[in-house]
Amino acid sequence: MYFFIKESTPAGYTIKIMPSSWQFIVFDEKGNSVDIHENSPKLTYSLPIIIFIGENFKISRDYSKEYHLLKIRNGSMIIPYREKGDKITRYAFAATGIKLDLVPVRIVNKTSLSVMMKEIDAKTVPDWLLIDNSVSDNDLYIIKRRYHAENIIRTAQKETHIEEEEKDTGDHFYNLNILSQNPVFLTASHLRSMDIANLNQLILDFELTPIDLEAIIRYIDIYLNDPNVAARNKDGLQTLKLLSNFYLQLLLRNDNEINELIENESNSSRLYSFEALVMKVKMLLLGSSDVDIITAYEEKLKNKGMELAQ
Repeated sequence: MYFFIKESTPAGYTIKIMPSSWQFIVFDEKGNSVDIHENSPKLTYSLPIIIFIGENFKISRDYSKEYHLLKIRNGSMIIPYREKGDKITRYAFAATGIKLDLVPVRIVNKTSLSVMMKEIDAKTVPDWLLIDNSVSDNDLYIIKRRYHAENIIRTAQKETHIEEEEKDTGDHFYNLNILSQNPVFLTASHLRSMDIANLNQLILDFELTPIDLEAIIRYIDIYLNDPNVAARNKDGLQTLKLLSNFYLQLLLRNDNEINELIENESNSSRLYSFEALVMKVKMLLLGSSDVDIITAYEEKLKNKGMELAQ
């Protein structure tokens, strides 16, 4: 007799996990089995294995389970993690092509290559490796050869080589090792170099407060009103301001503002960014009564996307 663990997803899928083999089956609301990959349809799937290697990772987990359920958005798996001594939850994105909203995974955390080699069999092939800056290039080469690892994500390294930078006023000096964790400071730094890509990533990476977002929007406005900023950069800044404002309204639970922003949006890619922010806030609110409110926004975004696709 087979032993299953059953999980239900917000999108209505039922996932049956078989711990004996660490495989799973997916069913839709009608009880039909679901192919989670378009290009490789089959009945059962192995739980993806994610291995964190490095001294700085701190992985939270439910110790009543030997697996995690991770969010999928637009085919990419969202992997949350923290660094030791840091209260910020960061996110890594792994392209999977999986057509679900949640997927069960097995997560392993090892502090170094030597620990990994001692405790993880060489026959284990991880689906994704996340490594920090404590893992050397030589260690990474050994890991690739021993475990046949192909999908490797190196998390962002902290500033360590610059000790001080002068503030714009010239009156004070600040240690970048502290300020590199300050999203408002990072926004100002990225704006000076017009690094729009990193600005967009900052919105997703940091757990921002309403005060943070209000300050970020003020900084963006300064550059939007600067006649010396190129028009192509201002387009990116306008999108960044829109996303920041949407994030702010989510945190403030301003229902009218949120609905208006969704209704007035005509760009599909920005809708995807809205969805990512809604999902991020929803993850922060797990266990809260406000989760149902955030879920309603997910449905509205889904309907808006279908409307634009017509």
